[in-house]
Amino acid sequence: MLNKSVKWKGFTCLLIVLLAISLAGCGSASDNQANSNKEANQSSNQAGSSNDQGSEGMADTYPEGPVTMIIPNPPGSVLDLVARAMQPAFREITGQPLVVENHPGGAAVIGTQKLVESDSDGYTIGMIASGVMSLRPIFMDVAFTYPDDFKPIIGVGDFEMVFAVKSDAPYNTMKEMADHYADLEDPIRVGTPGANNFAHMNAVLTSQKTGIKINHVSFDGGNEATLALMGGNLDLAIVNLTNVSAQLEAGNLKILGVPANERYSNLPDAPTLKEQGIDVALRSTFSIYGPGQMPAELQTKLNEVFHQVMDSDKFQDFATKSNLLEARMTPEEISAEIQSDVTNAKSVIGELQN
Repeated sequence: MLNKSVKWKGFTCLLIVLLAISLAGCGSASDNQANSNKEANQSSNQAGSSNDQGSEGMADTYPEGPVTMIIPNPPGSVLDLVARAMQPAFREITGQPLVVENHPGGAAVIGTQKLVESDSDGYTIGMIASGVMSLRPIFMDVAFTYPDDFKPIIGVGDFEMVFAVKSDAPYNTMKEMADHYADLEDPIRVGTPGANNFAHMNAVLTSQKTGIKINHVSFDGGNEATLALMGGNLDLAIVNLTNVSAQLEAGNLKILGVPANERYSNLPDAPTLKEQGIDVALRSTFSIYGPGQMPAELQTKLNEVFHQVMDSDKFQDFATKSNLLEARMTPEEISAEIQSDVTNAKSVIGELQN
């Protein structure tokens, strides 16, 4: 029989062996965990690097499918016709179709909101009038603001607003009309296609600059205002050139001036208001936009694509036949114009709402 001393020594040795094995196991587990964490971090970093490269290179292969262009106006409108005229060249340049979707209603707010809510992957863009960006948030309760919710891509066209009167009116410029009515107590009747828009603002600003009193008459559109002018129910109509072009050619109407910084290239005989000493130059344009979170590289790629589209023979042929005045503004110029429009609108907001 072993004595107690031998038993105790054997038990002690066993404990030492077990403790050594345990410590070795802990160290191995700790090392394994550290290695595992290191591998996970390396994998994560590689994945992050891969994602960054994918984000930076997305414009290289874009577009890989159809691109939808939202038009917040009805079929047959100016923006709709321009968008459809872009389709052939867009397909030739990119190899992908440009799908035009009309979402009219709510003074163009419905379609604009749809763009704002779209994915920012470059496959949904929109062509929208500048007044929707600058004036709607001031005069209407809308769920979007500029520039937060939009990424400007390229300016497209100018609606070419004109100050038109009947051809037998005893004045040929807006300055002459202002002088003619300067001493009259009764205001002149000025018609525009709606209230709180650029035409209405131009009427108010012109009244301020010349001192003539006006009675603003709001119509559902420029064609209705033109008919009222032809019928003798207005003294002056401030509408788009397309609304009066047929009557101008027929000799029934004439243009007293245009609210622009320089004469329209396709209407060279019509003087600007500024040339006449009336400092009013508030124009309505339309541009292509993406949702606010669209990556900058896609914004640049789309700008390049639509420059090529607008340079194409097919689009230029359309522009000539439709008398479209291009307004190829850069994203920075678009933003500057919208901010200027906001400032002008706020300066006359009291009179616009009267």
